[in-house]
Amino acid sequence: MAELRSSLRYWRLRREFERAVAQRTFQNCVLTYDNASLQDGMGAQLQRIFGIHALANALGASYLHSPIANLHPGDSTPNSPDAVKSLVDRCNLRFHILSNPAAVERASGCREVTVKHFRVRAAAKIVSAEESPVMFRILQPHLHIDANPSLWPKSAPVLSPVPAWRQPLRVALHVRRGDLQRAAPRRMMPIRYYSGVARRLEKLLGLAGVRARFELHTESATSFAPSSANELPRNDRTFEGTKSNEDEELDDFGLLAPLDRFVDTDPIESLERMSSADVLITSKSSFSMVAGILAPEKLVLFAPFWHSPMPGWLRTSENGSFDEVAAMRHIETMMSRA
Repeated sequence: MAELRSSLRYWRLRREFERAVAQRTFQNCVLTYDNASLQDGMGAQLQRIFGIHALANALGASYLHSPIANLHPGDSTPNSPDAVKSLVDRCNLRFHILSNPAAVERASGCREVTVKHFRVRAAAKIVSAEESPVMFRILQPHLHIDANPSLWPKSAPVLSPVPAWRQPLRVALHVRRGDLQRAAPRRMMPIRYYSGVARRLEKLLGLAGVRARFELHTESATSFAPSSANELPRNDRTFEGTKSNEDEELDDFGLLAPLDRFVDTDPIESLERMSSADVLITSKSSFSMVAGILAPEKLVLFAPFWHSPMPGWLRTSENGSFDEVAAMRHIETMMSRA
């Protein structure tokens, strides 16, 4: 029943969106990112920025770029204020999206409206009540994109490397740990899940005679330690410096050969490596989502969470299984284009 309600809700959201596109409701509007209300990790904020850009392009609105203003430790964000500022500056330089000239011209004469969750139906009512153009400063663009993930390519982000599809194939695994052990432990997935997906893929490629090289992208369990134990949630002492079971279980990946480890690597470098890989195995993480969105031609083995996957991504199950026939078909198709 819950799945049916969700399907009906997504259907209504798609209909709303299609109607707004057909009626050109937002052609004189400006969409931009609300970069002040929630300053969390780099992956989450890039996903919002790309989503707003996609919405603007799909709706025929003008896009005004608002860069990331600050980052909260998470998704490989360092703890030092100076290091955070440096990362923000480098991230904004690397992932800058050009504003539409019309957006720059209209911005000063627009009525500015800040919305937490952008929904076409509510926004259309605001537009119809205004005589002057409206600029929507949006925090969360995901409502319509999760209902229709085919909107993502409308963003055409700045980094869109096309995988080379030469052997050995590069397979990137994003194992999200770090801050999750303190902030959201229920989102953490066991190492056996990732190793299960990787080993199934390795076996599949081996049977097809395709060589692969694996890359492990993760954070150490102590890399996001709070400044004192008092900052930890009650009954949570996983950051006290001892080697955790998770660290020991990383040894499971040693069975994959060859394997390159990128632990506590610069997040921009990790994001570029993950996005340019031939195959990506995701975590329940916006950082993973962004790596897949940036290069949609790759094969993405998607760990389901609250955001919808892009068309063509393959969902994985809790035991690490996935549609192996579809995966091999995707790999063969892309290699034939090389």
